Amino acid sequence: MTKKMFDYEMVYSYILNLIETKLNENDKIPSEKYLCEKFDITRATARQGITKLKNEGLIYSKKGSGCFVSMQKIRYELSPFTTFTDQI
Repeated sequence: MTKKMFDYEMVYSYILNLIETKLNENDKIPSEKYLCEKFDITRATARQGITKLKNEGLIYSKKGSGCFVSMQKIRYELSPFTTFTDQI
């Protein structure tokens, strides 16, 4: 049995795949209009997928210019025997 994917999740997955495979930091992601035409969805639905990416810090928006790929975050893995201060 396969899980049904919501329309906004298709937008999210599509853009996430672009970020991981083709786009670099500060590259522009596809417009809402393009996403609406590609997936035959409403702008509100496209915006919902984009908002999820923004909330995760993967993209950022510039008013009047669109949305762009964020810089990659630095990840720290702390062991139970290491303090945060030791890692820094």
